[in-house]
Amino acid sequence: MIHRRFHAHFYFLAGFAALFLSFSTEFLKADTLKDGAQAEVIDREDRTAWWQEARFGLFIHWGLYSIPAGVWNGEQYTRHPGEWLMLDAKINAADYEKLAEEFNPVEFDADEWMRMAREAGIKYTVLVVKHHDGFALYDSEVSDWDIAITPFGRDIVREFVDAAHRHGIRVGLYYSLPDWHHREFPAKYNFAGFNREDEPFHSQPNPDADLDKYVEFMKAQLKEMITNYGPVDIMWFDGGASFIGYDRAGLIGGEELIKYVRSLQPNIIINDRLKIDADYGTPEQRIPEDASKEFPLWETCMTMNDTWGYRAFDDNWKSNKTLLRNLVEIVSKGGNLLLNVGPTSQGRFPQASVDALKMYADWMKVNGESIHGAGPSSIDVPKWGRYTQKSTPEGGIQLYAHVYDWPSDGKLLLGDLDGDVKSAFLLADPKRRSLEISHLPTGIEITLPATATDLYDSVVVLSFNAIN
Repeated sequence: MIHRRFHAHFYFLAGFAALFLSFSTEFLKADTLKDGAQAEVIDREDRTAWWQEARFGLFIHWGLYSIPAGVWNGEQYTRHPGEWLMLDAKINAADYEKLAEEFNPVEFDADEWMRMAREAGIKYTVLVVKHHDGFALYDSEVSDWDIAITPFGRDIVREFVDAAHRHGIRVGLYYSLPDWHHREFPAKYNFAGFNREDEPFHSQPNPDADLDKYVEFMKAQLKEMITNYGPVDIMWFDGGASFIGYDRAGLIGGEELIKYVRSLQPNIIINDRLKIDADYGTPEQRIPEDASKEFPLWETCMTMNDTWGYRAFDDNWKSNKTLLRNLVEIVSKGGNLLLNVGPTSQGRFPQASVDALKMYADWMKVNGESIHGAGPSSIDVPKWGRYTQKSTPEGGIQLYAHVYDWPSDGKLLLGDLDGDVKSAFLLADPKRRSLEISHLPTGIEITLPATATDLYDSVVVLSFNAIN
């Protein structure tokens, strides 16, 4: 049994004042509507324009699961990521609820999180508000299974959203359709445990569970999330996939859910995990070979190691080289990267994540224009790296040559580009001095300095009137 503690609500008033003072005109354009209100919904291309410009987002998986950090009764669980521990260890609700008594992340500093994100060139962020364990990171009026029962008590979502807005970062909130804790979510629609289709996992299965009641509960929580925190730019749903014969998004009424969310904030962007009327696709832990065949718009969500929620023993961190080139690869194919951090139970980003964000910050400070607002080029992928491209206000083309393998002779062969190069320079050169351009029978050749300007990706900018 969970007992709610009395706690003050001054965070709402303080947060509202900070929110009002910090919003820019851009953020205030978003409308928050009451039930039944009508507003014009701009088309998908317009409402996703900022998102396509952003290219780089931060995913944050954080909750009670950060306390056991992948370990239960002395056993390490690796089958699923850290936030799936309740399923993997078959933890019943009563035992899992005890984690709430320990959750007190006194080192949580939303402004510090968002400062690191902003400096890394991150333009939007998605916070996991409620994962499959059902625990919410804010004080919900329709549930006692939330942050209010913890020693910490503070509204994490409020602090997170306000800090993001102060730092000019767009906000997304994540919500899981399945719920391992809620008594009205039918166990048969949940995730199967240990590949046994006859034994779907639920920590407290209720043979009389009423899915309609759960949908009403879910809509009530979504309304709280979307209307209590000012403009919310992205609604990131999860858990709507089909499995063992059940289509959860269909059972839960995904189409109606999207209509409901848009009635609250009409121009919010919604991902594809309700499987209908999606604004963009979400390939997970992979970069599509030819994304245009799968998704008109897409975002790869990817971890820095092997897990989303914090797992203390997961030291399989991707190298800086891989992390940086993943971002470039994704943008060169026209996608976004939503890069994950799983904070510790104390509220800190793991040091490896801090170091990675610092790497991005150093590189993006110099080369960010080759990512933000950039996209794929029609030019064939070169052997020495990748291309990104954007249009200039004057109607020209900026082609960004991301050079991974610096030519030993200083000669970068671009091939037979169908267009006249007006100029070329290195983004790392603060004076932007012109590089020598030669037109050879084999194509355009750029003469580079003897050494690369970056260990993993040096960017050469080429200006064209047009590329055919």
